[in-house]
Amino acid sequence: MARILILGGNGFIGRNLSAALVSQNHQIVAADRAMVSDSPGIEQKIGNLADASFVHSLFNSLPYDWVIHLACSLIPSSG
Repeated sequence: MARILILGGNGFIGRNLSAALVSQNHQIVAADRAMVSDSPGIEQKIGNLADASFVHSLFNSLPYDWVIHLACSLIPSSG
């Protein structure tokens, strides 16, 4: 079992990846600027990933085995 931080964890890919990893008994921390839904087994950290103090607090809270970066500042349909 790994402890995994997913940056951008509440987007489409992040939500689906988180659900798949939780089903494999991994501990998931999803960091994003907004909570889309309350997913069982997923710890939510809400804040702005452009805020250095928020990101610093994420990495100082507990050690992670993996960090997955899925965060994006663009809306896909605007491209």
